[in-house]
Amino acid sequence: MKQVLQNLGTGLTEVIDTPCPQIQEGQILIKTSVSLISTGTERAAITQSQQGIVKKVLNQPQKIAKAWTLFKNEGFESTLGAIQKQFDFPITMGYSNVGTVIGIGAGVSGYQIGDRVLSNGPHAEIVNVPKNLCAKIPEKVSDETAAFGVLSSIALQGVRLVKPTLGETVAVMGLGVIGLLTVQILRANGCQVIALDPNQERVKIAQSYGAKGFHLSANSNPLGFVQSFTENNGVDAVIITAATDSNQPIEQSAAMSRKRGRIVLTGVAGLDIDRNLFYQKELTFQVSCSYGPGRYEKNYEEKGLDYPLPFIRWTEQRNLRACLQLMKDEKIIVSQLHNQRFPVSEIAKAYEQINSAHAPLTVLLDYPKSSGKEKRTIHLKAVKENTQQKCQAAVIGIGNYSKSMIIPKLQECNADIITLASKNGLSATLLAKKLGLSESTTDIDHLYERPDINTLFIATQHNTHAQMVCKALENNKNVFVEKPLCLNENELKNIENAYKKNNHPHILVGYNRRFSPFIQKIKTMTSNNKQTPQFIQMNINAGFIPADHWTQDLSVGGGRLLGEACHFIDLSRYIADCEIKNITAKAMHSEQNSLENTSITIEFKNGSLASINYYANGDRSFPKESIQVSHAGAIYSLNDFKSLEIFNKNKKTKHNLKKQDKGQKEMFRQFVLAIAGEREPLISFNEIYEVAYYTLKAHKQIS
Repeated sequence: MKQVLQNLGTGLTEVIDTPCPQIQEGQILIKTSVSLISTGTERAAITQSQQGIVKKVLNQPQKIAKAWTLFKNEGFESTLGAIQKQFDFPITMGYSNVGTVIGIGAGVSGYQIGDRVLSNGPHAEIVNVPKNLCAKIPEKVSDETAAFGVLSSIALQGVRLVKPTLGETVAVMGLGVIGLLTVQILRANGCQVIALDPNQERVKIAQSYGAKGFHLSANSNPLGFVQSFTENNGVDAVIITAATDSNQPIEQSAAMSRKRGRIVLTGVAGLDIDRNLFYQKELTFQVSCSYGPGRYEKNYEEKGLDYPLPFIRWTEQRNLRACLQLMKDEKIIVSQLHNQRFPVSEIAKAYEQINSAHAPLTVLLDYPKSSGKEKRTIHLKAVKENTQQKCQAAVIGIGNYSKSMIIPKLQECNADIITLASKNGLSATLLAKKLGLSESTTDIDHLYERPDINTLFIATQHNTHAQMVCKALENNKNVFVEKPLCLNENELKNIENAYKKNNHPHILVGYNRRFSPFIQKIKTMTSNNKQTPQFIQMNINAGFIPADHWTQDLSVGGGRLLGEACHFIDLSRYIADCEIKNITAKAMHSEQNSLENTSITIEFKNGSLASINYYANGDRSFPKESIQVSHAGAIYSLNDFKSLEIFNKNKKTKHNLKKQDKGQKEMFRQFVLAIAGEREPLISFNEIYEVAYYTLKAHKQIS
């Protein structure tokens, strides 16, 4: 299928072929007929992408701290490379999509195959959209008209916030497409509307909708016009739908408002507010958030949890439905809002138009009709035959860890990466093209059966790990799974059964830290006296993760103990070189840091003791991972896997690396060697099972 992308680094917009996305739980699969380009929004995105890298970074101050931390740990080259990668990866474009339902995910009701729907899906032939971001289109509303439904809902939310009443006078500043839709919705509410814009043609369109138009020219006097129209009372409310960095819209809005008037910002404007204007008139000011309640709420958008109608009357989806009804009743008319349309294959011409001096308000993109069964796997170049590599791999899940670690390290180890797989197909295709790989797919179920693949690298969300590991083992595939192995004891038991019933293929969980050079050094220096117990202390200054991050969702990510602290349970087990006897865990419960701050104590059968303090309420300037091992009169102190101090016989020796090494490269190298039969399994299945069992036990104690 075809999808429109924009490169954040160059601003280049192109159409690429990608596999058809999976049908996912709680989502609807839609075959697109038409999508809408909003000139203002997408032109702004292109302009930003064409800026230099320094300006792009400065425009995102929230990421500067992360870059500084990376610089301290890994140096200038690694940091610059990471920043460049962020801007070199294309993003999807578009958010106004109309099409036909071709697939319905589990947990979705109220839709049937063949329904015409409006969604906020991107410019793509097939889109997978959460059910709360879709709405069925009435029969009398054409696809072309419905394509304006998302933009109309943005306008409608601004109108709802301004709370107009019948007969009030409302000014609309800025007559782009959202401004002109706002004018129509206000007129449908029985309001007098004053429409202001520097573009004379757009003022005329607003007048055709029943508004009193005013052309903002260099010598014009909008305040005088408003005062004359309102008998010197001022307008009851102003909705700013302009897009500018200037403070002028907010200043003019305050000046033309009556006492206790309302101002709502739906667009973008400078916010250097004159307090006196707002103070003297007791004006209220509010910024409108996109489509309405539910926007950017993961429970609503991703999990499909709706707000009860008696308490939250208007949500994103209900606003979409309301706009479609206004279109059906011909209260919203869009015939004057689009005069350009292109087939999606000519996207370059479409974007030339929106970047031109006389850009249209919107552009419609048309999509080809279905040509039969959609492809779930696409071939990007000729497939190699008779490969000599022993590790023939598929990588499932193309997130940051796959892109930055798994795939680069496999290439360094000369593994043969047959295919990349992801749910939506796009991330896998982009990376496969960039690396010159032959294939990308969304048909993950087929990977378990393919004879040309002997190893699966699983880097998906945590709640999918166990099922994928079981399927791989049942089909005698070697498995690397990024931690955690599983999220509950039933899943662990299923993995054990799958492993024992088959030919014991290689399985490895991504516990990379045991392969780091300094841990190997500590292991070597303590192995001469195995009978002497060790005292292991780990302080992990993990840093804060927002509560709505998927890793914090216990049903999806498992929380931080299962998802991250498991690293250090495994590392303690490796250093102690002995079976675990018991584990206890306590969490510091609070509203902000529930389960994030945890203290874990591990007793080993040889008398060794490990203490792991995993916390999120520390300061980033303090070392992230500090490990001390006391053994046989010596102390080994490791800081951030970059420096090691050894205190022994009243002497201190210090070892430093040029950059941090947490063992990822060595882990993948040895795993590939094990698959080739050149070494024993890296970690025995019994030890993998043991670490998972005690991690789950610790998690249960704090849950």
